[in-house]
Amino acid sequence: MPTYRQRWRKSAPGKHVVAVLDSSVLISALINRKGMPARILRHLARNRFWLVTSQPLLDEFIEVTHRSSL
Repeated sequence: MPTYRQRWRKSAPGKHVVAVLDSSVLISALINRKGMPARILRHLARNRFWLVTSQPLLDEFIEVTHRSSL
């Protein structure tokens, strides 16, 4: 079975991966910039996939980032 990386490279030009990220992935990326969640955000910044979100997910992200424990 091909690895994720092999499947990624073989994807047809012009086709985009679409992803929904849970707020915990985004928060983890902010806390640890060397982990897998941060790597996912770097791929997003390079337009390697399209991020799909919703108002409830955005609201949750905002609520979590405003907590004093962060």
